[in-house]
Amino acid sequence: RKYKNDNDNDNDYYYKDDQNKKKQKTSSSSKKQKKKPIWVTPNICVRIISKKFNNGKYYCKKVKILDVISIDHISVILLDDSHKLLDVSQNMLETALPKVGGNVKILQGKHKNLTGILLKRNSKSDEATVQLYDDSSTKIFSFDQLAALL
Repeated sequence: RKYKNDNDNDNDYYYKDDQNKKKQKTSSSSKKQKKKPIWVTPNICVRIISKKFNNGKYYCKKVKILDVISIDHISVILLDDSHKLLDVSQNMLETALPKVGGNVKILQGKHKNLTGILLKRNSKSDEATVQLYDDSSTKIFSFDQLAALL
């Protein structure tokens, strides 16, 4: 059945079922549109984890972030051979940690953008102990919150 909209325009009709479908689509798409925070930042070391990117040619390769234009347009350089790659997406990457004693950058949370030295890694809990350079305090972070600083 056709129903008239509350507007004054006589040509403004809709079908009840169509209106319900539109409402359902709108509410489900708004959930999907939550923005993921950009954690990628220049001068950190990350690993390409996408097997689809360039047919898997760079799978598990470590790269240095050169520039972050947007979440889907990141410029990187391969650490192995200095080959530049463009338009890498954040979801194709994961953080890479240095050896104990190496420099790290905090990518998320209260201490975002601070740097420190990696004191200890715990692979069972996926956590690392870091001494921050700014106040010499020692904090524990998840592996996902840290990356090797280059």
